[in-house]
Amino acid sequence: MNFGGTDTFLEQDEALAEKYLVRVWAGARSKTAAETFDHLRLENYSSASA
Repeated sequence: MNFGGTDTFLEQDEALAEKYLVRVWAGARSKTAAETFDHLRLENYSSASA
């Protein structure tokens, strides 16, 4: 409703935005448990080298 309506951006807001974007980037059918891009990259690297 007030998205972008304030100049303050809390760490909690940043974490929620990253979690959302990770889910979007990974795809709807992804079964990843990653909540950050760092964890997603680690999962992808680990599965590719296995």
